[in-house]
Amino acid sequence: MKDNIIVYFSAEGTTKKVATSLQERLNGDIFEIVPKHIYSKSDLNWMDKNSLTTVEFNSEVRPEIASSIDNLDQYQNVYIGFPIWWYIEPRIIDTFLDKYHDKLHNVYLFATSGGSTIEKATSRIKSMYKDINIVKTGTFNNVKAIDEFLK
Repeated sequence: MKDNIIVYFSAEGTTKKVATSLQERLNGDIFEIVPKHIYSKSDLNWMDKNSLTTVEFNSEVRPEIASSIDNLDQYQNVYIGFPIWWYIEPRIIDTFLDKYHDKLHNVYLFATSGGSTIEKATSRIKSMYKDINIVKTGTFNNVKAIDEFLK
């Protein structure tokens, strides 16, 4: 069994930076969750009630993922990262968890946000995927926070 994999979704690059930093520190593999439909700047406009991300938030839609990951169950620790949207995880994270929740051993959730924390996303994920063993969570807005998370 391998030790670590960092799985992340990043719409604007912020979560990707954190995921890459975690990968370097943990010496693990990395997998980017890429949506089949790449979000445009207008799709991400949370102030527009008709933007794609707002429509996704207000429904239980599951955006398609462009690629898949084989043998996820070979990893002891799976770090799952995402930006916080409307205080919770983006729906594409739910798509990922729908498909892979039964292949996860130890899960470490991390999020990036300008002001929100990961608590509501964690509660939501725990309520939807009761079989996931969430070991630790963290919200990152700087490298120091990553170092604290890994202690």
